[in-house]
Amino acid sequence: MPWILPGSATKPRFLSIRRFYTFTFGDTPISALGANFDATVMTPFTGQVLATFTNGVPSSPARRFTAFINWGDNVTNSGVIVAGAGGWKEVHGSHTYTHGGDYPIYVTIRSSVGASATVLSTATVSPPSLLTVLANGHGTFYPALSGQSLQIGKDYSIIAKAAPGFRFVCWTSNLDGPLTDAATLTFVMKASLVLTANFADVTRPTLIIKEPRAGQTSATRSSAPPAPPRQRRRRLGSLSAQQRPLDQCHGHYLLVRLPQPGAGTNFFTAYAVDAGTNSPPPTPSGSSTS
Repeated sequence: MPWILPGSATKPRFLSIRRFYTFTFGDTPISALGANFDATVMTPFTGQVLATFTNGVPSSPARRFTAFINWGDNVTNSGVIVAGAGGWKEVHGSHTYTHGGDYPIYVTIRSSVGASATVLSTATVSPPSLLTVLANGHGTFYPALSGQSLQIGKDYSIIAKAAPGFRFVCWTSNLDGPLTDAATLTFVMKASLVLTANFADVTRPTLIIKEPRAGQTSATRSSAPPAPPRQRRRRLGSLSAQQRPLDQCHGHYLLVRLPQPGAGTNFFTAYAVDAGTNSPPPTPSGSSTS
């Protein structure tokens, strides 16, 4: 309301009062939580969750926020904001550590209106660990993970395949013992892990009697009285055998020592059992005549 000041009757003077108001518009505060994780030296990772946050407005779009990451090893870059559940949002980052250790990661989140928050996360970086895969028996495995540097704590899969004449039995490890009898093994990488694929020999050996031949007459003379007109038959007792190497491709041969034959016709039957407990059918009875 104007005030009338003293003046002439025809020209009154008025005094106006002005008031100034300042209005400040801003975002609601950002609340953030850090996220700790494991990594491996010289193993790149992408899309790793570093922090989750909210500004209390579930409908605020992710594009209105930015994130700046200090990885703790003198490397900085920008993060990616991804909408999460319940109005929360996530900060994803990608990086590669060149040395092991625990690294503090500072994630600074800013809104387009001006609110900001900084949260601390931690990366535990382990040196790479070599996996050793062995075969007990004849067989292969794939993929070729043996001798590879694998990330500790990460899941991997490997498949065993038996060679002809062999059967896959089970997977074992130096840390956990028997693992599974399935050919496909899914395992969690651990430091100094050694896996063994076990194969069993299922090939039946071949047995051929070469000496003496059936009906062969012994040249050894005996002081025993001659056999009666009707031949006597007797079975030989236990045989003593000595296994000798033949060559790498054909296995072994047996040098069998027969007991002293008696008068008449002596019969024997031979069989073999290999290291895999495989046995061929018994050979036809051999005989020798004294």
